[in-house]
Amino acid sequence: MAARFGTVFSQDFLPWVCDQIGRERDPSLRAGGSVAQKTKKPKKVVTHLKLDLLANGIDFIQSGIGQFFLKGAPNPRTHKYAILHIFSGVLLLLKERLRRAHPAFVRSNIQDAAADARTVDFIEAVSRLKTVADCPLSGSDEALLRRAQKVRNQLEHYQVEMNLDQARTLVGELAEFVFLFMRDQLQENLEEHVSPRVWERLQDLRAIAKALAEAKRKAWLVRISKYAKMTDAELVARREGIEPYHPKHNPEPEGIFWCEECGQEAVVIVESDVAICTNPLCRESFEVAACMRCYAPVIGGGDFCESCQGYIDSQ
Repeated sequence: MAARFGTVFSQDFLPWVCDQIGRERDPSLRAGGSVAQKTKKPKKVVTHLKLDLLANGIDFIQSGIGQFFLKGAPNPRTHKYAILHIFSGVLLLLKERLRRAHPAFVRSNIQDAAADARTVDFIEAVSRLKTVADCPLSGSDEALLRRAQKVRNQLEHYQVEMNLDQARTLVGELAEFVFLFMRDQLQENLEEHVSPRVWERLQDLRAIAKALAEAKRKAWLVRISKYAKMTDAELVARREGIEPYHPKHNPEPEGIFWCEECGQEAVVIVESDVAICTNPLCRESFEVAACMRCYAPVIGGGDFCESCQGYIDSQ
């Protein structure tokens, strides 16, 4: 057919035409290269995911930081999911520490060896770390995690109202906890498990948490300074001035609590969140919180009073 039109086409003509058509349709090929060179092998599709407890926990934490806090102007909705993901990661790290003590400790019922056995929840994990894994959390760490759990529960089960600064502060404190817990209890370096960008952001968040903690400490010292200046007589009078219990006239008297520093029953609450030891030789100051279960005062901070904590630990 080609001879009828006075032209003889070589065997290379058809591939050349196809290549030219490809260049017209794809501008990136006009400067050079060929359609054959442009074609890439399809990426392998991952259809299976398997992560152990440690890797799963780190994956949640990296997701919480990387996906939501690396943005220039994050919004409340992204902070919400950051807290949910990071707390889930923290809980998995606690379970990993229990697993290293004994694999059965991760299961709520240690005698249940089924593959789908229910694992411990947050309260159970904290209790077992203390009682069977020789890994008690410090009072401040436990208070932090219980506060984070409370926020997590509110986000999951109730109406949501979130302050960005408070969310950023909480994530910063959790980041510091994760770094230290992995280093001290899991002998793992967090930096080796996250991307460089996430590690850089984690460092920023840890610095923010430390700065806020220092500011809080200084504000506390200013608040309690006036009580440190009280005379011995004023301290004793403050304690002796508490009206005793009377079923009619004073059914809910102010309490006098034991001092952990001097061992005397001399601590009184002077502000809603401040208590002082009225022993002139001690004068220790304490933060006061309300028990999340019975609302009784908790001297020294924390989420539960001694009675409620004992009940929780026994469950």
